Amino acid sequence: MVSTPLLPCLAHAINIPPQWRHPESGWTCLHVDGAVSTSTNNAAVGGLLRDCSRQWISGFQRAIEKCKPLQTELWAILVGLQFAWNQGVEILQIQSDCAEAVKMVNAMHVDSSPLPLVRAIAKLRRNGWVTDII
Repeated sequence: MVSTPLLPCLAHAINIPPQWRHPESGWTCLHVDGAVSTSTNNAAVGGLLRDCSRQWISGFQRAIEKCKPLQTELWAILVGLQFAWNQGVEILQIQSDCAEAVKMVNAMHVDSSPLPLVRAIAKLRRNGWVTDII
């Protein structure tokens, strides 16, 4: 994991902004976000894993190659899913502030998406756990 100033939202993540929803009892929540530098197009993603009481469990951040904002948000979801799976989470709600990315990964025909990131997310979601992406 690479520390980067591209993730200012994570510096304030201890106090989750009001737009983040409180997950139902029994669920683990992962708040994900991505950021792209306007000068270099370098990107980074990160996330915070919390229990249903909003208690911090763990977090991650990762530098990503140059990409566009939507791709970065999809990377945040994919890396977040990988992170939660490796943490042993069985019931996961991912919260993203990118409605377009959420719509793409929740689409009816996600397995036939033209985007490899979307197909990778769909494949990981079939790993024998419960996931919800909002």
